[in-house]
Amino acid sequence: MTEMTLPGLFVAADRISAREQKTTLRFRKFELTFLVTAVAFTQFTWISNGLNLPGLASFLLLLSAAAAKFLSLRATPEHDWYIARTVAESAKSHAWQYAVGGADYPMDDTDARTRYRSALADLQSSFHGLDVPTGTASSLVVTPWMDETRKLTMADRRGIYRLGRVADQQCWYSRKSHWNRKRAKQWSNTLIVAELLAALLSLMRALGWLAINWASLLSAGAAAVIAWQQTKRYSELSESYALASHDLAIADDNLNQASNEPEWAAAVLDSENALSRENKMWVERRPRP
Repeated sequence: MTEMTLPGLFVAADRISAREQKTTLRFRKFELTFLVTAVAFTQFTWISNGLNLPGLASFLLLLSAAAAKFLSLRATPEHDWYIARTVAESAKSHAWQYAVGGADYPMDDTDARTRYRSALADLQSSFHGLDVPTGTASSLVVTPWMDETRKLTMADRRGIYRLGRVADQQCWYSRKSHWNRKRAKQWSNTLIVAELLAALLSLMRALGWLAINWASLLSAGAAAVIAWQQTKRYSELSESYALASHDLAIADDNLNQASNEPEWAAAVLDSENALSRENKMWVERRPRP
């Protein structure tokens, strides 16, 4: 869906979520890179004016790693990422339900528009600092597309919802599940190779064949890989997205079987609940700030 289609609250929260996600991962990359590089410098000695320069470099890198962690905790990008993602997904869910006549905003409800606006106002108050765009259709709580869709027949709304919401999200889940499963395998293989090389280099050093302790560097690299896997949670996300895709397939069948407005409204709500479950599971898996 385009920004002209969904309300400004979704647009603002979605942008903040993407920005804070990048910031969170950037801090993590800096921290891990500084730590591994610091270990690398400890393997060398270069004395100049009585000062071991690699040792000094290692000291500065460790300070930089600590600074990256400190700044991440102070700026709380991870917390803002989770909250903004939740607000964005909730705003999208409310907007779709209103547009197609979900159970929260059924077609025969004369107060649906008022309750919808109130729901979005409550969402916005839950997260301060949202820069909602102004002067465009996307700044509206109810966009023209939402009003036009709500006026359509149930058959037309069914087609729009199944294609634009359910099929689109199901495709996204399937694609992301495959991508995360692939990344999980790649990083796991990298970890195994690093650990085996570290073991081999440790043996070679024990036998006196190596003067430099390369095994410690590879061990630090392996630890960084583990930390990165814990940050990205590739395996968990792959399983979660696969389950969500399956849930949406079931929900889509219910949407197709709905024969009247009450059945349709209930089927839409079931679909949105399936989407909401995935987001709640995602938030619950994240470490608390």
